[in-house]
Amino acid sequence: MRLALMIPPAELYDALYYIKSCTDLHTPSLTQLVAAEFLNRGLLDGQIEKVIAMYKDRWEKMERAMREYFPSELKWVDTKGGMFTWLSLPTPSKDCDSIKMLGDCLDSCGVAYMPTA
Repeated sequence: MRLALMIPPAELYDALYYIKSCTDLHTPSLTQLVAAEFLNRGLLDGQIEKVIAMYKDRWEKMERAMREYFPSELKWVDTKGGMFTWLSLPTPSKDCDSIKMLGDCLDSCGVAYMPTA
């Protein structure tokens, strides 16, 4: 479940409301009710702690795997938080197609990334 709340500056409200309405008509009522009950029961802090621990564990496993299995030519940014990192491939060649590699990674390992220039 994903739900967000934003209190924008007054001068941005109309533009943001328009953008939101272009992406979906409204957040489902059930989602809003579940979120309200979750907040009313005081469960948010505990959930945040669980999510932080889960993503920390995932990152640590990913970092260990990168250190163990990636060739030394690949470099990445050690993240201090969040769930993403920046990975730099060696100088691209005609044989290195990061878009094709994405499909291969998804199919064989269930790993996704965002190809960039």
